[in-house]
Amino acid sequence: FTGRITDIDIDYDHNLSTCTISASDDFVLLASTFTGSDITPPAELSGARVTSILDLPEVNFPAATRSIDTGVAALGAYQIDANTNAAAYLQRVAEAEQGLFYVAADGTLTFTDRVTSSFASPVATFTDTGSNIPYIGLATIYGQEFLYNRVQTQTETGAVQTADDATSQTEFGVSTLALDGLLLASDSAALTLADKLLSLYKQPEYRFDDLQVLASALSSGNRNLLMSLDMGDVITVTRTFSTGSPASVSEDYAIERITHQITPDRHTVTLGLYVADLVNAFILNDAVFGRLDEQNAVT
Repeated sequence: FTGRITDIDIDYDHNLSTCTISASDDFVLLASTFTGSDITPPAELSGARVTSILDLPEVNFPAATRSIDTGVAALGAYQIDANTNAAAYLQRVAEAEQGLFYVAADGTLTFTDRVTSSFASPVATFTDTGSNIPYIGLATIYGQEFLYNRVQTQTETGAVQTADDATSQTEFGVSTLALDGLLLASDSAALTLADKLLSLYKQPEYRFDDLQVLASALSSGNRNLLMSLDMGDVITVTRTFSTGSPASVSEDYAIERITHQITPDRHTVTLGLYVADLVNAFILNDAVFGRLDEQNAVT
């Protein structure tokens, strides 16, 4: 972890004095930075918008510690009012892109577009059989937490765009995901986003949610690999079953959060997961990836 000390508290006691140090990554800088005047940026891709905000004199985020994807979402020329919080606005850019905006473990401010994880390959495999990287806990969810069969999207100045799935609504009732004030440049882009989100969430599905690993019990190689993982990395998770069919399930997931719990005798890492919508490249003459279907993309 690379960050900044934000607070030092010393508690004096005649038997045992303690010092508590609080730290944060560089989001603490963006969270305390605001635009100085009204700004109307040009219509541009999301990555360019992120860069323009970071380059503002009143933000002045170091160029050496940022990694910004170009982005695929076209953003509109909407006014940014004075006293707009930089961190909050940049999260709106990430929402329009449906990408990730975070500070990496090495302190690099990172913006990834919506397709980065789709073309990624798994960098680690976690199993419950003792091979690869063993895990000690795996939460599985199935329910309406991620069930949306109506998606409504709206740009800052546009009309509401709605995508519905009547079959899902009949079976489960209407569950709506509403996103308004989007920075997307057009109603058509907002509708495309609604259609995409509907395709992802119109049916409930069993999915792995939280993965727990006892880092202190791993080999040095596996521990180093675990510690190298960051937001957006794709991993493979395998769950085996003692009875029934199938005997095991392996799925690819991307990492959306990482939590460390460290005590004097135990170090546990929890990985929060989301489904990785992987796309396989089209490879000529390959028996699997040389065939065009919904899982392959011509490159």
